[in-house]
Amino acid sequence: MEKLIFSTGMEEYPLENGSILRFNPRDPSVLERFLTLEERITELKPQGASVAEKWADADTRCRKMLEEVFPGNDFWQLLGPGNSLALCENGVSVLGNFLNAVEQILEYGVQVLMEEAIQKAKERRGE
Repeated sequence: MEKLIFSTGMEEYPLENGSILRFNPRDPSVLERFLTLEERITELKPQGASVAEKWADADTRCRKMLEEVFPGNDFWQLLGPGNSLALCENGVSVLGNFLNAVEQILEYGVQVLMEEAIQKAKERRGE
């Protein structure tokens, strides 16, 4: 049997905890899912009897949302064992810091995607 080899556009982004985030930064569907994520998180209504249970529920649900945006990644490993909504030394949550970092990668990916599309359009027109 022959081995089929082709590019999927997947990129790997090592995190400081040693885990690796994998996704295609030029995939428009990833960008679309990412752009709806903030609204989904904002609308989140955590369940639980105590404050701690509500924080744990919100954390679990946020990680599941991230796994929908970036399929094939384990956000329990990527974000670590603490609550992803906990604040960091910069006053932003672990989740917020992650989203800010990924947003920069996606912005660059969209820019590259658009430049490639413009170049292909020019080539089709013979420019």
